[in-house]
Amino acid sequence: MTEGPRPDPGRTARPTTTPEVRHLVERLREAREETGLSFAALAARTAYSKSSWERYLNGKTLPPRDAVETLAKLSGADPVRLLALWQLADRAWSGRDARAAEPQAAGRAEAPVVDMPPERSAESAPASGAPVERTREDHDGPAPRVRRPRRGIVLLVAAGTVLVTALAVGAAAWTYGGGHGAPTPGPTSGTCRGANCTDRDAEQHDTDCWTDAGTRARREISGRIVELRFSPTCRAAWGRVTDPHDGDRLRVDTTDGRQQSRLVLVPDRYLYTLMIGIGRPSEARACVELPDGSSACTGWGH
Repeated sequence: MTEGPRPDPGRTARPTTTPEVRHLVERLREAREETGLSFAALAARTAYSKSSWERYLNGKTLPPRDAVETLAKLSGADPVRLLALWQLADRAWSGRDARAAEPQAAGRAEAPVVDMPPERSAESAPASGAPVERTREDHDGPAPRVRRPRRGIVLLVAAGTVLVTALAVGAAAWTYGGGHGAPTPGPTSGTCRGANCTDRDAEQHDTDCWTDAGTRARREISGRIVELRFSPTCRAAWGRVTDPHDGDRLRVDTTDGRQQSRLVLVPDRYLYTLMIGIGRPSEARACVELPDGSSACTGWGH
């Protein structure tokens, strides 16, 4: 009796258009090359079929966490780094970043491409008082009751944060070292927060801002996807554009008139700006300036 194909627990039917998924696929391919194993040999040594591995390494299916960890062990790669990449890819693949950007644009028609210089409006101005961060769960259900955290829980969370930060810094150095279509900024040292993050690179090894970053505003224009990225830990925002065209310029504006921008030198990949320290995502937006002089922006973040 011929054995049927083993079930594939991966996630299917999403193209590898995001930087996070592209990076994961590239690293998985490198890991497989290090093993020297064919797809059939991988299937024989793991719980995943030959066709599953083909889909994973061609970017047609997001592999499950266990498959990534297994390939890391077989290849001798650092599993912490590969799993850090997988977590980012999982968030992008599932659409959580895209859904997080939807509330600010819900019910609004797509605006035409127009010149949009930075301006401060009453709607976009930050509210007074302490900043309030809302998670996706906050939007999906009733507001949680405020409880005073127990001392033991606070200490446990703090210890976990230190560990995650240490792992993420190492993963970022390996993941985001180049290929972004713009010169890499000069080296800096240490983590940052708020104003200390301004002019620094969120996705290089010397900050951990990329590890908890999310898309807070998003817009698609003429095949380009423009996003406002924000890190709650670093209190900083930056812009990112996917599949830009030659001559595009990516820009991030703040409500107080500050700005970061980068010119696209390598089209059809992605590009991000340096960071600007802000208190909350509602103080920033991301824009793309097209070669014809027009520009289009996301809404202000939320």
